[in-house]
Amino acid sequence: MLRPDNLILADKTKLDPLLVSLLNKCTPHGFEHHIVKIIDKLPYIQTNVTKRLYDKEMLNRIFIVGDSSSVFSCHMDIIGNVGKTNSDNGTTDTIFLMEDRSAPTRFGMYYGAKGMLNDKDVIDKYTGCPVGADDKLGVYILLKMIEAKIPGMYIFHTGEECGGRGSASLAAKHPHLFKDKLRAIAFDRANYGDVINFQRGSRCCSKEFGESLAEAFNPLMPPQQKFKSEVHGTFTDTASYTKLIPECTNVSVGYFNQHGPEEHFDYLWLNHHLLPAILKIDYEKLPVKRDPKVVDYNSGYGQGYNYNTKWKGNNVVNFKKVSWKDATPITPYNEFPLWDYTLGFIEEADPKVLKMAISRNLGILTWGAKKDEFVAWFCDHLAHNKLLQEENTALQITLDKLTGVYEEPIITAHEDKVQLLTKLVVLSSQAVLYGDYQKWCNNYIEGAKKLLEKPKPRPVKLNRIIFALATLIDCSEIHPPEMEAVLNEVDAYIAKHADEDGFVVNKKMPVKPPKEITYTPQENYSYDYC
Repeated sequence: MLRPDNLILADKTKLDPLLVSLLNKCTPHGFEHHIVKIIDKLPYIQTNVTKRLYDKEMLNRIFIVGDSSSVFSCHMDIIGNVGKTNSDNGTTDTIFLMEDRSAPTRFGMYYGAKGMLNDKDVIDKYTGCPVGADDKLGVYILLKMIEAKIPGMYIFHTGEECGGRGSASLAAKHPHLFKDKLRAIAFDRANYGDVINFQRGSRCCSKEFGESLAEAFNPLMPPQQKFKSEVHGTFTDTASYTKLIPECTNVSVGYFNQHGPEEHFDYLWLNHHLLPAILKIDYEKLPVKRDPKVVDYNSGYGQGYNYNTKWKGNNVVNFKKVSWKDATPITPYNEFPLWDYTLGFIEEADPKVLKMAISRNLGILTWGAKKDEFVAWFCDHLAHNKLLQEENTALQITLDKLTGVYEEPIITAHEDKVQLLTKLVVLSSQAVLYGDYQKWCNNYIEGAKKLLEKPKPRPVKLNRIIFALATLIDCSEIHPPEMEAVLNEVDAYIAKHADEDGFVVNKKMPVKPPKEITYTPQENYSYDYC
């Protein structure tokens, strides 16, 4: 939806002053402490919160209310820019709320704008900008839940818009925080009525959990905006916890066209339908079915494109798998037969086909419940335990040997990474992106080209830029078959090399807290450290 031309300053008396104060602050990553100041001044934070945790490295804030196995998630950073003067002074730009009072059908919809000063330092016009509903609405919801004393661990994340840096740091360095947690619910999804079951190409919560949560919302939802489950998303912070917490999801909060000047949100739906439903649910009674140790690669690289399923409208249509006898090395990925160790070596399969099938399923078979059984079977049949220590090279040779297509590999160092990055550079020119996404993509393209010119590029840099470019391309408005094929290739590559530097988010990347942060909590108000 395009931004209306006749927007005027909103009547703030119709809005909750807390939400206005959150949205008024332009807080890209590095400026989240301005939101923390607002949060810490709320009286019920001091009375209702039983424990406060502070992440010194990534500056996440964690509040614990009562005794609960639930985690509630939001992020304080937005897509936006702060002017140099404000940045240098340790302050932030103001975002003004705008509304269209001339269209009755749009009552309750709010946009963002920044004021433009004239030569007399008076604002005489406004220019459109992201309103920051992604994810200030989530911050607002969590604060309302704390005010209502709903038990849970409340995480106010930093750096979500920069690749989930805050949540990735918590998952990697403080996993003990999530030891007894059974569900993590983020309030950071666009639109009305989505309960996300898939993030980053794999299942993040069970069908039973998603459907139960949707059913809990729906009694208070308008007929045309009922919640539905089995929906695919790209990423929010709860995706970082899928190996630690059984049920991880993301819920719609009623914003639209995020990250650009068209971003807006529906305050009436949020305040009159969603919030009452959120405050009524007994989260501890939601079913827990998913095993976090089992990775279910149900979809492709985000956006609902699947390896094993395809979409027609909102309905999933299963792809028909070809037989082992009929499969060839050029059989489309979605139609390729599946293999696991219980099938043994398929005699009627072409050796090259069998090798491809085994390779494509190693990511699933070497993680989770089947891992020990598969490794035992593999070692019994191959009799080289050294494989487990020299996995990358030995595994490829072993697969070639067991399928009868072994050839001495002739490949220069990291040639596979170079070839994949070259494809992504070409593909990125076809991506349809807007605003900061297009700028980031262009910067990564230039960086990739310089990296590819080097005779021996560092593998960690190749990995990082492969991941970054693929993530941006996945946000493209178009997804032709050739684009989806390369993204699927990236998925398979990352699954195979997931433990290499560059794919483990933040494990090797230094984090420098913003130098302007000098905030000290109020007197008689303290945080424990994670």
